[in-house]
Amino acid sequence: MSTEIIGLSHEEREIIANTVRYNMEPFLYEASKNNTMLIAKLVAILRLANSMDRSHRQKLADCRISVRDGELIVSTGYEGDITLERLAFENKVDFFEEIYGIRPVLKQKRRV
Repeated sequence: MSTEIIGLSHEEREIIANTVRYNMEPFLYEASKNNTMLIAKLVAILRLANSMDRSHRQKLADCRISVRDGELIVSTGYEGDITLERLAFENKVDFFEEIYGIRPVLKQKRRV
């Protein structure tokens, strides 16, 4: 928040600062009364995205995302072990579903 970024207003810097803050901390719904839902949506997306690269090896770089039957399907053709990403993903889906009303599901396509 203390860093001025050319082109961003004070309010936009507050949104970014709170999004980064609540990526690691429990989300407080009274964080910013004017932008609470915007911040919650950004936090939900950021948490899910971070979980998808938990090992920092870009295993899910080829993922495809679709919405079917009330689920956000994230599918990948990666053939290796994605246990770390799967566990991190599962830890983040509840908050995402709470905010967006749609449950993220991670699927790994198996090649025969």
